[in-house]
Parts: sequence; C-alpha cells; structure tokens
Amino acid sequence: MKARHLSVMVSDNGCRIPLSMWNLKSLRTLLVWRSLRFEDMTLLSHLTSLRTLDLRYNYSIKELPKEFEKLIHLRYLDLSWTDVEELPEVVTNLSNLQTLILNFCHNLRRLPNGIGKLVSLRHLVADHSGLEELPETISDLSNLQTLILNSCSNLRRLPDEIGKMVSLRQLEVEKTKLEEVPETVVMTSVSFKFQVTMIKNWANN
Repeated sequence: MKARHLSVMVSDNGCRIPLSMWNLKSLRTLLVWRSLRFEDMTLLSHLTSLRTLDLRYNYSIKELPKEFEKLIHLRYLDLSWTDVEELPEVVTNLSNLQTLILNFCHNLRRLPNGIGKLVSLRHLVADHSGLEELPETISDLSNLQTLILNSCSNLRRLPDEIGKMVSLRQLEVEKTKLEEVPETVVMTSVSFKFQVTMIKNWANN
C-alpha cells in the first residue's frame, strides 16, 4: 500500500490506531485528531517521508519524543489543542520545517533555545498559548514572515533584536502583558512598512 495522504479520527478512547499505519513509508500527509496515544508517538518516526503532520486535539501529548528529529522532510507541524509542555531541542533539527502551529497549547511556557536553527521556518503561530517569553535566538529566523502570538496572557516581553528579522511581515501580539515594544520593531516597521500590531494591555492602568 502506497498511501500518500491519511486522516485518522477515532471517537472511542479505547480504540488504538492500527499498527499497520506506521508502515506507510510513502505517507506525505498525516492528520490524527483525538486518536493518538502518547505511546504511539515514537512510532511517528517510522514515517520518514512526512511533509505535513497535524496532531490537533490530542490531549495525551505532553511532550515530543527524541525520535521526532527523524522526520527530516517535515514542512508543516500543527500541535494545537495539545497538552505539550515544552518542545525538545531535537525539534530544531527539522531544517525543512516551514510552518509551526501551537494554538491553545496552554501548558507551553517556552520555545527551545535553539529555535534559530529552523532556517526554513516562515510561519510561527501560537495564539492562546502559555508562552511567557521567546528565546533571543528567534531573531536568527531570517526567513520568518509571520509571527502571531495573540492572547498569550503570560507573555511579558519580546527579544530586543526581534525587529531585525529581515523577512518578517506580520507580527501580532494583541491581548498580552507586554510592557514595552522593542525599539528594533518600531524602527523596522517604519522603515519597511511591515504589518505590525502591537497592542499593550492597559487593563490595569
């Protein structure tokens, strides 16, 4: 069987994904909603041809196994609505990753320090996540075009050099606890007319 695209949604929590699925070496797209158990996570590394991986609504996911770095062709990763608490440094070895979606990851406090190694990353979206800060290395993402962090209620600051990302076109941080806007963002938005939405939380003023 040489399936290229597969969607799996199982409503019964007692039902397991067939083991035969992990032998689909040619699989390019995998969508697994509400169906993945944590013990199945290491088996994902068998699907080395994956380009798109959508794991939304799998609340059993609290961490990613080190085997995740074997998904070297991965371009799109969506972990929205999972209970992931941190992204391991091995994720930063996914050099082909272009889109990372982390919406409603309430337990996620920070991104890996080596995130600047994701040289192909273009879109990073983490609305309603638990992020408290961004690593300084995020400014090394020279191809990042979109950074959306709306309603990250724990986010208090952005890295000082974030405005130096040469490809950044859209930066949204509405409804956060940002105390100030880095000068590099202000200067860059004026010079290059980037779309920047910086709304300070005035609720306590």
